[in-house]
Amino acid sequence: MKNRGMVLLTALLFLLVMLLMVASNLYISQLSMKSAQAAQQQLQLEYHALQQHLSQLSGFGSGGAAS
Repeated sequence: MKNRGMVLLTALLFLLVMLLMVASNLYISQLSMKSAQAAQQQLQLEYHALQQHLSQLSGFGSGGAAS
């Protein structure tokens, strides 16, 4: 009976460790997702800023050629 209790305790401990590992992996995955979304937003902002800058530069170029 003592061996059966030790086996059950060991199995419970193993399942608890596995549960903690899965939970930590999910948490890290969520952090990675949030980080990727923030990076994507930053890239979109930079892309729009560059587009605006290029349109201003092309406006100066055509304005200088016209005068």
